[in-house]
Amino acid sequence: ADGLEAIERDRRHAASSARVVKGPIGLVQALTEELANPLTPLLGLGAALSAAVGSAVDAALVGGVVGTNALVGAAQRMQTERSLQRLERSGDSMVTVRMAGATAQVPSDTLVVGDVIELRAGDTVPADSRILASENLEVDESSITGESLPVAKSTTATPGAPIPEQTSMLFEGSSIAAGSVTA
Repeated sequence: ADGLEAIERDRRHAASSARVVKGPIGLVQALTEELANPLTPLLGLGAALSAAVGSAVDAALVGGVVGTNALVGAAQRMQTERSLQRLERSGDSMVTVRMAGATAQVPSDTLVVGDVIELRAGDTVPADSRILASENLEVDESSITGESLPVAKSTTATPGAPIPEQTSMLFEGSSIAAGSVTA
């Protein structure tokens, strides 16, 4: 379990990095999505009917309210998207990966299938993985299984077992409570 060669890891990462990463939403797109509300055409029809019967003030008020609501909603959506992206970037964690027998720290979102990772107490599991070697390993899986106590894990395979009983697997989002593991 020396890990992937650097060239193979780069090839796998290039193949899997075709995932679409959404950039910040623009004002035009946010405004269009706000106006896509099913009530907008009804309010527009009401404003048009008001204008047709001679009540231009009512039509202008309805149009102004719809436009202002769309602008405020679009601005709030853009701010929320930016905040969410900042939060996601700040949550990026590093993980120790074995590559050709040596270890290196890499961002957890760059892991590829076949990477061999090393985790210690306090680390969060960055991806579902099979345990290759462990020492006094206990994992907190409460976020997945609801189990209130850490679960002892080992290299013994448990094929076909339900998730709470898969003692040879680590699951993304769980955390290492004690010991160390190579997976």
